[in-house]
Amino acid sequence: MEDALEWTKESEIRGEFCVIVEGNADVLNEDEEIWWIKISIKEHVEKVMSEESMSSKEAIKQVMKTRQLPKREVYQAYHEL
Repeated sequence: MEDALEWTKESEIRGEFCVIVEGNADVLNEDEEIWWIKISIKEHVEKVMSEESMSSKEAIKQVMKTRQLPKREVYQAYHEL
């Protein structure tokens, strides 16, 4: 963003410009963050599987992204005896 502002100060601007800013995908909203903190990783995977009709493989990937954990950690927690 700073680069774009600096460019406008140093360049002759002709016409109109559109600036597209992407949101931060890593930030969780408060509602999303609250519900899964209180359950185990295994319970989280099972909940995603049942609510979203996903396979365990797909649910593990989603939980991994949501909790920002390594895939092997989520996989091991789900498959532990």
